[in-house]
Amino acid sequence: MLLSRIFDQLATGELAQHKYGKSGTIESADYPALIRHTNMALTELHKRFPLKTKELKIAQFSGINLYRLDIKHAISNTGSNETKYIVDSEDDPFLDDLIKIDAVYDDHGEPVPLNDEALDRSVFMAGYDTIQIPFSVDGLNIYVIYRAKHADISTASLPGETEVDIPSTLLEPLLSYIAARCYSTLNSQLGNTTSSFYFSKFNLYCGKITEDNVLNEARSMTNNKLHYKGFP
Repeated sequence: MLLSRIFDQLATGELAQHKYGKSGTIESADYPALIRHTNMALTELHKRFPLKTKELKIAQFSGINLYRLDIKHAISNTGSNETKYIVDSEDDPFLDDLIKIDAVYDDHGEPVPLNDEALDRSVFMAGYDTIQIPFSVDGLNIYVIYRAKHADISTASLPGETEVDIPSTLLEPLLSYIAARCYSTLNSQLGNTTSSFYFSKFNLYCGKITEDNVLNEARSMTNNKLHYKGFP
């Protein structure tokens, strides 16, 4: 959907009583502030829901047990002198956009246990962006499926020309989160109360969407190497 649609909804709805929407429209001078709030709302929604799922191929090295999924370890990053174990390319680079690791697979497309001390094959989370492989083997790979962050909207963007890549079913929680952040900056009792109201609405909407499994088909697998090989 266009960013202008989101701004129109805010101006005539959630922010109608706020300085940003009091004129019935969002003024261009307020675009940068609203875009920052929109980026924060999008980040929160991408944390909550698998809106964008990507895959990373990690080459194992026998001398390395901790693999941090950081851009400095990506082959495409020629400006870094760190060990390169993230197997990407200039045409399909790792964008340092990891939010949460969801699953790990081996070279045969078999799931690798995650955080299970009872299984010898298990790998472990040593941080939100770090995989620990207790017994790394040269020549073997793992494939990390992760929840990815959205691309930030530039504060110089024009709402009528800027696409926001989320399903329409998430419009209401998106508007609520933006409104909650806007009212929280007012530094007043009314602002704090209104902000809490919209944060509650946001959590309510998200809970309902999860309960109804509305986004079951909303996943976007950006890199499909395992899928194309016939793996799950």
